[in-house]
Formats: sequence, C-alpha cells, structure tokens
Amino acid sequence: LNVGQARIWFDALFDGGGLNAADAGQRAGVAEAWKGTAAKVAVRDFVLGVCKRAATKAEKALATGTGSDAVPAALGFEGTLSSDDISAAMRS
Repeated sequence: LNVGQARIWFDALFDGGGLNAADAGQRAGVAEAWKGTAAKVAVRDFVLGVCKRAATKAEKALATGTGSDAVPAALGFEGTLSSDDISAAMRS
C-alpha cells in the first residue's frame, strides 16, 4: 500500500473504531485502499465479502440495489420493525 492507501485503511479500522460496511463511503474507502495489483484487489474482495451479512425481511423490503457484488443493497432501514412502525408507514 502507498502512504495514502495505508492511511485510509488505518483510519477505517483503528481510528474510527471499526468498519461500518453499511456506510457506502466506508465501502468506497476500502475499495480505494485496496486497488491496483491482483493481490490488492483480492484483499479488497475478501474484506468486502466478510463484511456482508444477511438482511432481515424488513431490511430487504426497504433496501435499494440488487444485493449483488456489482450493485450491493443499500439499507434504508436497519433492524427490526414493530407493528407501530408498519402502521405509521401505511399511514404516510
């Protein structure tokens, strides 16, 4: 890694207290830090791969994107829905 890439990587993992893969900016930072050679791209793909988790049914219903590697789903909502949440959504 060059100095700039190493700084992005260090900031994402250590200064920020961890990587929030739900944040598009942080995913972009990982992609920026690990680009270039095939070995770096393999690290990027591995890191982004282990950051994935299964979405709940509510998260899937409210997400955008396909959920593929090329177009990952962007969560508009994260967590579980209560009956009050559903009622409020139906009224709006």
